[in-house]
Amino acid sequence: MSVTKLNNGKWQARVSYKDDDGNYKSVTHLEKRKTDAVEWETKTKNALLEGADLSRSTESLKHYFLDWIRIYKTDGVSRHTHELYMGNWRHISAYFKDQPMSAIKRPDYQKFLNEFGRSHGIATSHKLHQQVHTAIKDAVADGILKRDFAYKAHVTGRPPKPVEEKYLTLSDYQKLRKYLIKTADYDHMTMLMMLF
Repeated sequence: MSVTKLNNGKWQARVSYKDDDGNYKSVTHLEKRKTDAVEWETKTKNALLEGADLSRSTESLKHYFLDWIRIYKTDGVSRHTHELYMGNWRHISAYFKDQPMSAIKRPDYQKFLNEFGRSHGIATSHKLHQQVHTAIKDAVADGILKRDFAYKAHVTGRPPKPVEEKYLTLSDYQKLRKYLIKTADYDHMTMLMMLF
């Protein structure tokens, strides 16, 4: 029987399968109730029949997202775009650490977005969610995940700055221009660019 009761009172379900190289492997799962363990076993067997990749079922979000960036978002994208993906990978790594993707639920992901949104603007939060959600949809399509935990997530963030805070006033512009004319040289290219 693949569902057994352990000494600690929990129920362990085990599903064996053959990987792409022909090697036999197994995955296990613990539940408090036998019915939940049997349900997990049934779902896992059905997922295998539908082409799920159980060899990556315990892969962390941080590892999967980094691998996904290397495959899909390194070649053919600008350096700046690649750096944005890597920055979002760092946010994911800091929050989810080594938590397996399969263990992340929709409320967990929403809490992550809420926490991220407290210290970032709404546009930045949207970009993060868009990138992570695209990777998650690929994980579902590849059979690594059974469901999209980022589905219908609510993006939160600080409101954008008022327009008047985004631009210099005429007097501030004139002060900046005078300063740049005095100090800009070829050793300070940023100042020259600003002056131009």
